[in-house]
Amino acid sequence: MSLNYIKQLAYELSHRPQWLVLIETGLFIIIALSFLVGNSCVLYVFYKTSSLRNRGTTYYLMALAISDILMSLLVMPPNTLCCAYGGDVTGYNLGQAVGFVGFVLLYGSLQTTTLISINRFFCVVKPRLYRKYFTKKYILLSIGAVWVISLLFVGVFVVSGVASFVFHPGNMLYFLTAKDQTANRLFAAFSQISFGVIPLSITCVCYWKVHKAVEEHRKALSRNLDTNYLSKEEVHITKSVLALVCGFAVCWIPCSMVHHISVYANIPRQVQMVIPYTAYFSSAINPIVYNIFNKPFRRHFFQVFRRSHRVGDSTTQSSFGMNQMRETKS
Repeated sequence: MSLNYIKQLAYELSHRPQWLVLIETGLFIIIALSFLVGNSCVLYVFYKTSSLRNRGTTYYLMALAISDILMSLLVMPPNTLCCAYGGDVTGYNLGQAVGFVGFVLLYGSLQTTTLISINRFFCVVKPRLYRKYFTKKYILLSIGAVWVISLLFVGVFVVSGVASFVFHPGNMLYFLTAKDQTANRLFAAFSQISFGVIPLSITCVCYWKVHKAVEEHRKALSRNLDTNYLSKEEVHITKSVLALVCGFAVCWIPCSMVHHISVYANIPRQVQMVIPYTAYFSSAINPIVYNIFNKPFRRHFFQVFRRSHRVGDSTTQSSFGMNQMRETKS
């Protein structure tokens, strides 16, 4: 990006009409609250329902939910303040910390989503290998591994001084940016391939195989053939996770495309705003997908909150009864 182009974006950001400031800031607040509350509810249901915690996919989904909650608490508030103020209000040091946390969470979430697709592939297509290798220990180790990789990937570039986090007024985010334009383009291409193209390709192949296996399962059921290897609940979980991955792809493909184009060409600020909105909206997908596509989770979700509501009502009634007894005695 040229210096004149960055100044132009900064001017457009600071001189927005008031109604546009309210709309853009309001959208950030709504998205942040939605995936903070939604993913907190998801974790609460997993915590209260032991049968859901016994499934291997649950640990991956919990890792995603925790990542989304951290994003809403640590990354989105500074971004929202920048949007409301019309400029960088975090400063260099805090901006480096926010950018570092944001990129680690971003890369970790993308890799975790790929692990989910691999998990579903072995669960549906290779059930014997799944039961043999996908133990709780293996799943936790794989989750830890991808987050360590994300941490090291970002940390090496920052500590070595090759890149740092720079505030981009076009999308109000701190991006990991190399020192010169050529290195920045090479870094953008490398990160896109490593954390975009390769994971998405693996995910597409896995779910194409899963789709074929589920279709064969349905045909076998229609012919009254034995299909004990795939339960109805596993089919529901596979559908919900497929919807989750598709939602991630729908959000991240335009986000990564706009970012990659912006490295090579000057694009309007309105187009660059696609990046934060689609990136953040991907974090709000989890609770929506679980409740719409995952029947077992939806059933447990309503059971947990109905039970909590009943406990609250009974506590209120007992307190009311005790107060009445005290008044009668007095």
